[in-house]
Amino acid sequence: SRGEGDISSIPTSAVHANGCEYIHYFNIKTWVNWTTEYSGMYKSSDKGRTWTKLESVRFGGDSHFGIVSYWNHKKDGYIYMIGTQSGRGDSPYLGRFREGDIEDMSKYQYWNGSEWITGKEEVVTPLFTDRMGEMSLAWIDSIGKWVLMNMSERRAQVCLRVADSITGPWSEPKHLCYNY
Repeated sequence: SRGEGDISSIPTSAVHANGCEYIHYFNIKTWVNWTTEYSGMYKSSDKGRTWTKLESVRFGGDSHFGIVSYWNHKKDGYIYMIGTQSGRGDSPYLGRFREGDIEDMSKYQYWNGSEWITGKEEVVTPLFTDRMGEMSLAWIDSIGKWVLMNMSERRAQVCLRVADSITGPWSEPKHLCYNY
């Protein structure tokens, strides 16, 4: 069915911060052209037994952070988020915040290609050009690199990229799996 309205909420990433669990999700308005109404966050203070919707964390339906992947980088005290618009047709964008600020979007910082800007998502620029979906971000100590894996629906591949710095430059995609 075409569906219209508040159809479903789909989790995209989870992160442990401040002794709590947080899940990012997006809310589907309609599956036609995969229209997202908004994305937000749930919090659990009891190891996942119960969850509370956080009204303080909400991205609009056209946000580049409709789908995200988090990494709590204890080395510098930031939680990084790589994001794209819902629908697997957007390039990746970068944001960050201090662990203690996870529930305060006014303190989120966005990468504009040359510096971090606080509280202004509209300044964010793509890390590189590609159509991303289902991302996973990590810092790997043993190789001293950031690793980003994602699904590429257009190429029917699971891809991997690496970078020395979270802000890039990022390598070209290495294809890990074809025709998933």
